[in-house]
Amino acid sequence: MASVRPAITILSSIKGLRGAVAKATGLTEDAVKITELDPSQPDLSALASSEVLLADPGLIINHIDVLNANCRWLSSTWAGVEKIIRHINEHGSSPPWQLTRFAGYFGPAMAEYVCTHILARERHLQHYAEEQKAKRWRGNDPHAPLLEYRMLKNLSVGIMGLGEIGKDVAHVCSLLGMSVAGLVTRPPTSPLPGIKYYTTAQLPELLASSDYIVNILPSTSGTIGLLNGGMLSNCKAKQGCFINVGRGDIVTEEDLLKAIDAKELGGAVLDVFSTEPLPQSSRLWTTPNVTLTPHVAAISFPDEVAESFAKNYHLYCTDPSSMTHTVNFGKGY
Repeated sequence: MASVRPAITILSSIKGLRGAVAKATGLTEDAVKITELDPSQPDLSALASSEVLLADPGLIINHIDVLNANCRWLSSTWAGVEKIIRHINEHGSSPPWQLTRFAGYFGPAMAEYVCTHILARERHLQHYAEEQKAKRWRGNDPHAPLLEYRMLKNLSVGIMGLGEIGKDVAHVCSLLGMSVAGLVTRPPTSPLPGIKYYTTAQLPELLASSDYIVNILPSTSGTIGLLNGGMLSNCKAKQGCFINVGRGDIVTEEDLLKAIDAKELGGAVLDVFSTEPLPQSSRLWTTPNVTLTPHVAAISFPDEVAESFAKNYHLYCTDPSSMTHTVNFGKGY
C-alpha cells in the first residue's frame, strides 16, 4: 500500500514542470515536498531515497541502478520507455517499482504533424519556398510549368499502429477526406467506421495500396526491423511516402535509403531515428525528398505531463492497482 501523499521527486529537462505538478496535484500550499533535481548533475542520494519519481527516460536511464526498494513508482514524462524496459530486461529481474508512461495526450499533436507534412508535400511548399528566394515566378517559363498537386480526397494513408495515437491520426485524416487503412495484429472486435484493416501478415498489401505510410508503432521485439529486408519494395506501385513518428528501429537506414534510391519509395518524413541525434555522417541529411525533424512531432508539455501525473498520483495514494498507462516489461509497452 502506498504511503499517504508521499513526496515527489522530479528529474526532467521540461521547463516549468515542478510548478505545473504542484498546481495539478493541488499540493501548492501543502506540506508535501516536491523536489526538482538538477538534470545535469542530479543528487543520487535523493534519487535513492525517492518513493515517487517523475523523470525523463533519457535522464533517469543513466542512474536507473540507483533506484532501490525505496522507490515504488517511476512515472515517465515520455511515451517511449523502451530504454528503461531494455535495461530491466537485460538484467533479468523485475524492479521493485511500478513504471508508468506519459500517454493519452500525443494523438492531436501527431495528427497535426502527419497532416502538415502530407499537405506540405502535396502542395510543394518546399519548392515554392526555394523559388521565392530565387524571385522566380513559376508559370511564365514554358520549361517550368506549374506544379500539379493531388487533392487529399484522392489520397490513401496506411497507419501502422492503431492505438490511442493512431486512432487520432486516422480520425483527422478521415475528416480531411483521405482513405485510411490501419495495420493491426488481429482484426478488432469493434472496428472504427471507415477504416480498412490489415493484419501484420498483410503488411505488403497495406504498403502497396498507400500513398502515405505512417509508422506509429512502439519499439518491441515484434516491430524492430519490421520494414527491413526489402519490405519497402512493396511501395513501388504508388511510390508512397514513409512518415515515421513511431520508432527509428522499424527499418535500418540502409534499407530505407535503398528503397528511396530505387524509387520504390517516393520519399520520407522522419522524426525518429535509431541513433539520436542523427549523426552528421548520415546520408539522410542530403537525400532528396527526405524531410528530417529532431524528434519533435509530439513534445511533452509541462501542463499535460503534470495533469497526467496528478491523475495517477491520486490513484497511487488511494488505489495503486488502478493506475493507468502501467508498463508491462514482458510486452515492451
